[in-house]
Amino acid sequence: MAGTIRPHVIALLSDFGTEDPYVGCLKGAITKINPIAPVIDVCHALPPYNITSAAFILGAIYNDFPEKTIFVCVVDPGVGSGRPIIIATAGRNFFIAPDNGILTPVFSDPEFMHVYQATADHFFLPSPSKTFHGRDIMAPLAAWITKGIEVANMGECIDTYIRLELPKSKLVAGSILQGQIMHIDHFGNCITNISRQQIEVLKTNGKKFIRALANGREVQRCCDYYAQIPEGPEPACVVGSLGYIEVACNRASARQILAAEVGAEVGLVFE
Repeated sequence: MAGTIRPHVIALLSDFGTEDPYVGCLKGAITKINPIAPVIDVCHALPPYNITSAAFILGAIYNDFPEKTIFVCVVDPGVGSGRPIIIATAGRNFFIAPDNGILTPVFSDPEFMHVYQATADHFFLPSPSKTFHGRDIMAPLAAWITKGIEVANMGECIDTYIRLELPKSKLVAGSILQGQIMHIDHFGNCITNISRQQIEVLKTNGKKFIRALANGREVQRCCDYYAQIPEGPEPACVVGSLGYIEVACNRASARQILAAEVGAEVGLVFE
């Protein structure tokens, strides 16, 4: 018996928030072209204008999605300028974004293949706005892909595009993992770029967690899950679902308690 053909899925990431009409307009542009295209809201609360944080989140989540997902990534402080819109392919997935470095994690994927500059404007909405390329260019491109249009027909394959130097955590003096907060979620959990794998390597080598320093505040605990943290204003380190260390509280906001924002330094001390 023939297997079911998996349809394309469109996954939306943006810094638009949910209080304005922008997310709905993205979906409207998609639906005008393909009314049955499945659309998933991944996140619309990315820090405004923060391309580095958006790239980190994209890299942390895109492998959770099935083949034939089209990621539309709209964090675009350069909208309306001369920066291109690009489409990257990796395996059987597609990534549509401004050429500003947000797709940097995709370029390091072992299955990364090509980047196209979107120039075939008959696939755009008519008379694109200078301030809303997400609605007028990126969303329509994604919708046309779901209808079987080949990406190679949407523009030219290029080999020059922007890669960011994303902040990386590092091991100092053999026992200190230094990183920084890359994202803060709705609960105030401060997600760092210190990975589970880095912790496991130290533990395998006989190292034991002693303490952390997060935005200048000492953190004494490392817990397995949120409810294991004593309820209240005492933060602890937890390996979160994205695979990175979070500084979190139990039913409280670590962001508020630490007075921390994206970019704040975090260090984990082992012995």
